[in-house]
Amino acid sequence: MNQQLAFMPALLACACAAQAQSSVTVFGALDAALTHSKGSVASGTTMSNNHWGASKLGFRGIEDLGGGLKAGFWIEGAIFPDSGAGGATNTNNQPGGQGSVGGLTFGRRSTVSLFGPWGELRAGRDLQPHYLNIGLFDPFAHIGIGQAQLPTSTVAGVTTTWIRASNAVHYRTPGTLGGAFVHAAYFLGEKPKDGAATARDGNGYSLRAGYEAGAVRFGVGGMQTDFATGRVTNASIAGSYDFGAVEVMAVAMRDKVAGAPPDGRGRQLGLRVPRGAHEFRAQASRYTSTAPSAPRTTRFAVGYGYDLSKRTTLYGIVARIENAGGAARTLEGALAGPDGSATGVAIGIEHTF
Repeated sequence: MNQQLAFMPALLACACAAQAQSSVTVFGALDAALTHSKGSVASGTTMSNNHWGASKLGFRGIEDLGGGLKAGFWIEGAIFPDSGAGGATNTNNQPGGQGSVGGLTFGRRSTVSLFGPWGELRAGRDLQPHYLNIGLFDPFAHIGIGQAQLPTSTVAGVTTTWIRASNAVHYRTPGTLGGAFVHAAYFLGEKPKDGAATARDGNGYSLRAGYEAGAVRFGVGGMQTDFATGRVTNASIAGSYDFGAVEVMAVAMRDKVAGAPPDGRGRQLGLRVPRGAHEFRAQASRYTSTAPSAPRTTRFAVGYGYDLSKRTTLYGIVARIENAGGAARTLEGALAGPDGSATGVAIGIEHTF
């Protein structure tokens, strides 16, 4: 008995050392709002989600392997506070792999990583590098009624690989390059190589490179995904400058589907003005098709948030879209016919943990 007890301090020391070298964090956010939208065809009032921040539940951890190496994981799922439902995911980067909203999936992110002096290798499902080059420069984080029009109008569609991709391998350069970085990803549709036209459906790559240091952020991005119906491509250039009193951000984007004209052009200009517990956001964006009638949708949005604490924010957002050239885009809860318009208001609360 005494010999067994003699080993206890050593075992406890080992356990403490292991605990010091590893960590696991539970995190998340809930964002819910009452939204009223009025369109040229129909209006509606809804309890909606995700206007100031994305509702989610996640777990992440990291382990120090020694010798400058670390291993980590990150799983994160979408939650809809209005109903308690979980967000969907896509198993193979193709329309047929898109699931339905229901039980919780880790469709926002599900990755395992290895870190070293050479950077990070990451495997699983995650945001696309080219999408980050657009979403990181939207003051409304490309969610809710305030988001830029670019991701909702794209000719490529957003249900496959425009925002996230499954079955992917990512590489990110280390943070020791004086602000310069490269982020690349290659992903698989996992179709059998049987010679069929669909054999490469869901395969592709996504890239982003740029500079982030101090008040300056700049990046260029691009992606390609193969489908039998046409190769989808996207390219963008984006940047921002933080003047302290206000951060100004801008994006220019082009996307197309090979053999299936027209293609599209997107532009967005945003402002973020932090003032202690107060934050103001504003954005103007336009997406235009190269079709003969030049269908285009312009969206304007302004928002205000007040921090009740470090984790809880009350907010209000007003947005309006205007269609021309036969476009008929709309806002949540409203309908707008060709060349119609819609206006929406969201009043909500976001709580992070």
